Amino acid sequence: LADELQRSAYANRDLVIAMLFLGPGRHAGPDGDVAQICRAAPARCHLTALVGDHPTVVDVLARALRDALPVEAGRDVS
Repeated sequence: LADELQRSAYANRDLVIAMLFLGPGRHAGPDGDVAQICRAAPARCHLTALVGDHPTVVDVLARALRDALPVEAGRDVS
């Protein structure tokens, strides 16, 4: 990301950076490296909220896990 954002094609342009992280940490959050990279970039970066902040993310992930697990005969997976 750091190298890509230094390209002259992005200078003084607005870019949306989608934060596809479940929670803040080393990469995400106000002091994460993605935010630091964006602050140093010549582009005007706009970070989305973390995907993990969305109110339905737990339900969506739980449904995806249930769908991916093999179903055993007679087992209730709801």
